[in-house]
Amino acid sequence: MMTELLLFLLYTGILFALIRTGKSGIRSQETLPALALSSLFALGLSLITTSFLTRDTGTGTGYALIFMGIGTLLTAYLWFKGVMTRKIVLLAAVLGILAGFVFLAPIMPMELGGIINVVSGASALTYGVVVICAVIALALVVGRTFCGTICPVGLLQELVYAVPVKKIIFQHTQVLELIRLAVFAVTVIAAFWFIDLMSFTGLFDLFSLTFSAGFAIAGSIVLVSVFLYRPICRSICPFGVLFSLFAEFSWFRLRRNETCINCGKCEKACPALTAGAHDSKRECYLCGRCTEVCPVGTALKYQRGDS
Repeated sequence: MMTELLLFLLYTGILFALIRTGKSGIRSQETLPALALSSLFALGLSLITTSFLTRDTGTGTGYALIFMGIGTLLTAYLWFKGVMTRKIVLLAAVLGILAGFVFLAPIMPMELGGIINVVSGASALTYGVVVICAVIALALVVGRTFCGTICPVGLLQELVYAVPVKKIIFQHTQVLELIRLAVFAVTVIAAFWFIDLMSFTGLFDLFSLTFSAGFAIAGSIVLVSVFLYRPICRSICPFGVLFSLFAEFSWFRLRRNETCINCGKCEKACPALTAGAHDSKRECYLCGRCTEVCPVGTALKYQRGDS
């Protein structure tokens, strides 16, 4: 791990200097938020660089788990400190997607079968299962920061949705959630019979650049993501059910305060239709669109429920 640590410290130092001076196009005057932001990107870059230098594909799962766990916490802190912007979300998306292609594992939503096997006693508890379950449980505290900033499958959809074409806004969001719940139930049942339904999505083939029928299926779904916001996350990913369940009661989330002027711009900007004052935030992917268009700037804050 010495190479990874040295690269992490090197990247952190360079990025910290760029962020503090504003030469990167992103500026943070506070030391700790700037250090956290530089650490988030340095962590991903150092692990990706090491993978290229060593060409050791066996470390991919470990690197992915490290990035998942630490990245989720760093992102939550950055939202809390008001550092996260739409620009940073998109930059993180590029990093997360690259990490997905390099590490290859774990590719959500492909990992549910492994968790079910552990629950059923068919396989032993692994470090990977522990980290994945911990990240899901963290949604109860920090909301869907993993889905919004770390998960390569979600980030790929986030990035392609930014393509400036006419969008399809599906108003009946609960229908998508019911479809996803049905997919979750069927996937769980199939996993007990050692059938991995998620393999048919072709997501692993996509990120491993294995040109196959599965690659074509996954590519087609990604193409749909240009027009419809996060179709995999909102209607296919079985982990989306678990994340949304915990995020429904998350301690930290984007909340309005007394400075809100009820202009409605955040509602119009939100592709998941969760920005309304009384809307549930279980499907909020922290994309940064609402905070970007807010004319007040302080009306939407990522904060505790008792704030």
